Amino acid sequence: MRSRAARAKPGVPALEQAEGIRGAQVTVVRAVFFAGSASAALAVFLSTSSRQVKAAMVLQLALVAMALEQLLVAEAVCGQYELTKHLFLFNLLFDLCLCADLVLATAWVNRTGRSPYV
Repeated sequence: MRSRAARAKPGVPALEQAEGIRGAQVTVVRAVFFAGSASAALAVFLSTSSRQVKAAMVLQLALVAMALEQLLVAEAVCGQYELTKHLFLFNLLFDLCLCADLVLATAWVNRTGRSPYV
């Protein structure tokens, strides 16, 4: 059996070698989540006349935009300290978007009596 050093590809960072296809799959899942979150917030924003709901949807769209920006910055960052900081902010914003989506889905069910996912 060859050692890990013998299997390493020269010139390719170890993190990229370790993640491989898994990293691409996670990125696709994140992109689908953000696209769904943004499209749901935009649909609610356009369909309602309530100023409070519109303000909440603008906040949701801002959270999605900030999370995507942090993900792009984390992809472009070279240093470990900066990467840790940007990934922490991305994870925080991702969790906030998830919580906002759950609130949005709960409000939808309370208003219409049916699930938005069916």
